[in-house]
Amino acid sequence: MAAEIGADLWRWASTHGARPDRNLTQRLAKVVTAIAPDLPASSAMVLARYCLWTFLVDDALDDVDADPAVLTGLAGRLSTLVRATDAPSAPAPALDAMLAELLAELRLAKAPTLLARFADALCAAIDAGVQHTVRAQQIQQGRAGAPTVVEYLAVAEHHVNYRSFAYLLLILAKASPTAVKSSRIDKALVAASRAIRIANDLASVDRDRAAGRLNVLLLQRLDVVDVAAFERRIDRYVRLHDDLLRDVVEASVLRRSLHVAVAVYRVTDLR
Repeated sequence: MAAEIGADLWRWASTHGARPDRNLTQRLAKVVTAIAPDLPASSAMVLARYCLWTFLVDDALDDVDADPAVLTGLAGRLSTLVRATDAPSAPAPALDAMLAELLAELRLAKAPTLLARFADALCAAIDAGVQHTVRAQQIQQGRAGAPTVVEYLAVAEHHVNYRSFAYLLLILAKASPTAVKSSRIDKALVAASRAIRIANDLASVDRDRAAGRLNVLLLQRLDVVDVAAFERRIDRYVRLHDDLLRDVVEASVLRRSLHVAVAVYRVTDLR
């Protein structure tokens, strides 16, 4: 199924005028099918399309050469679209049109509680993306110092956008009413997002350094960074996530998602 999903991603993006790297679409397709092997093909394609869209949004929001006003405008436009009840009536830029199509698919699932959590998480991720890039610009310009690890993760755990992905996964997996009401899922996804953020940073440190972006390993000199300590922190967050989900019906779906994602980042940078 991964090959079919990869081909669908390319066609879908091309239809909207986007030109993602073909290798990226194939990698994302493989990761999605590993995370959610039991989803029907149509649902897996929606999940994969969302993954691709988040990568395209990151490309736009992570541009350290961009005008902050342009980034803020993009973030505001996308967040407004997330909160809207109808698709835009006028022709929209590619990112907007792709998101509108995805949101229309999700509304058909009739899962208002999870959709609201998805929307909150996505808007937080978009805002965090702007904060992340503006802080990187300020550091480059000598107008701000590097954040502490705690300060960094407070923003970066949202920027990595894992929460919205997990809520989307629950929507597509037709989560039970009990799971929908569980506050433990929300708490578990905080830990999961931190694990994914650090794992992502460890995998992409060279690319982030070259681009001038923030990365947890670049908050101090590389020769004094304890990479093993960050690896242990990932493991602690994963254990906390799993412990919080111990009695949740959908625990296996979310556990598999996190474990696969962390394992992938420990091998390669998805880019």
